Amino acid sequence: MGLELAIKGYSRQFRQPLKTAHGPWQKRQGLLVRLEDGLGRVGYGEIAPLPWFGSETLAAAQAFCKSLAKVPLWPAPLPFGLACDPAGPEANPDLLREGRRFSSLTLPNSLPATQFGLATAMAQLQGQGVAAVPSPEPHASFICGLLPAGAAALKGWPALWQSGTRTFKWKIGVDGIATERALLTTLVQALPPTSRLRLDANGGLTVSEAAQWLDLCDRLNSQPDTCAIEFLEQPLPPDQVAVMAHLGQRFRTAIALDESVATLPSLERCHQQGWSGIFVVKPALAGCPHRLRQFWQRHSPQLVFSSAFETVVGRQAALALAADYAAQLPPSAPPLALGFGTLDWFEDNWDSLTPTQLWDSL
Repeated sequence: MGLELAIKGYSRQFRQPLKTAHGPWQKRQGLLVRLEDGLGRVGYGEIAPLPWFGSETLAAAQAFCKSLAKVPLWPAPLPFGLACDPAGPEANPDLLREGRRFSSLTLPNSLPATQFGLATAMAQLQGQGVAAVPSPEPHASFICGLLPAGAAALKGWPALWQSGTRTFKWKIGVDGIATERALLTTLVQALPPTSRLRLDANGGLTVSEAAQWLDLCDRLNSQPDTCAIEFLEQPLPPDQVAVMAHLGQRFRTAIALDESVATLPSLERCHQQGWSGIFVVKPALAGCPHRLRQFWQRHSPQLVFSSAFETVVGRQAALALAADYAAQLPPSAPPLALGFGTLDWFEDNWDSLTPTQLWDSL
């Protein structure tokens, strides 16, 4: 008994361009996948790559999924099982030859977003593991709210605070450093003293600029009765982990890695190189969920789970992983706020739909 795979592409327009150090982001594109077996069981998954963040391209993901179907028409037979390659070699092309059926297929590490989407769809279909049961949406106090870049953050935080948000993220490296540093001082003074703030540079700073930001954060954090700056996220380009580790020794404000650990191989590599700080993990880009789970069970790292602006399909699967991680933490070390404050950033109503409703609407 084989599986049937279908894919549908999507494109979502942001309400306003998301400004980051990578430049303005106008729309989010990806694929929804649907698996169905001979018993009528269905599983949904999402493939939402971001090549500028370290994943495969959307075209590569789509080509791989089409190669699995073996024929241009959907749906088409698939193997019984899907497995993620632990070592990283490419999938054996013999597995994709016309007319062949296999009991399992290895998903290559060069396609981490595809690994996530197909593996979560399979887990949901089988009624086990990630996304078997959708996780309830966490309370706003457990979510880090994303503020607009620049001075708009000063007007954007009160509504989030009223909704229950207590941790905020602000993108830097978008405007001039002098302007942004002055804005940070104003923002910290405006935010309630019980709130927390994360700065996200998306790897867009120089070493000198990163040091200036960390110095300012240290000084602001030393002031009583003000909002605490929780960490500076990915100040330098992904390959400068050693430099960021050195900066972390010079300043009191924590540094978190994000782009440097976008995929599981890079996450494992940074851990092996001795990074002992915070890892920001985007499950939709990281790769196979069970390997991510094995990583935290083996090493007990400090993880912050974060959205890649996926739809409800990928969001539910990612939040299920985050809940699994939080459940194994000791009460003395509760998880940091989840980086999933993305629900109000799109023009559509997709976030109110179930996976089945979203699939049917495309």
